[in-house]
Amino acid sequence: MSFSLDVSQWVQQTKEHVVDVRRQILLRLFRDVVMDTPVDEGTLRSNWQTNAVNPLTGPLSERALSEVFSEMESVLSGARLEDDIFLTNNLPYAYPIEFLGWSHTKAPQGMVRKNVIRLTQIAQAVARSNK
Repeated sequence: MSFSLDVSQWVQQTKEHVVDVRRQILLRLFRDVVMDTPVDEGTLRSNWQTNAVNPLTGPLSERALSEVFSEMESVLSGARLEDDIFLTNNLPYAYPIEFLGWSHTKAPQGMVRKNVIRLTQIAQAVARSNK
């Protein structure tokens, strides 16, 4: 009985650790995407929305960057391992900036693509900090 209890505790602790590491990786990735979003008036940067299970739709009125990050942290902290997590920006010019070079001086490699390419580096950095 003691062995199965030890295994159960180990499984639970491991799952909690995986959830926490996932949260840290996504938080770093999402923050980097937001911070790499070009700023003219700040509307595009403030329209990043984080949600679990389903992506949010519709643009927002401008909000403080602290609200963007607070929402991000709240969603990621409450997410379960099986939840899909979405970072969306529903402004009509987000896609052209990301893929069509509309901001060739401020974001020539986009905002999302350049950070997704770095995902392995981000995960490795989080792993090193969790040893």
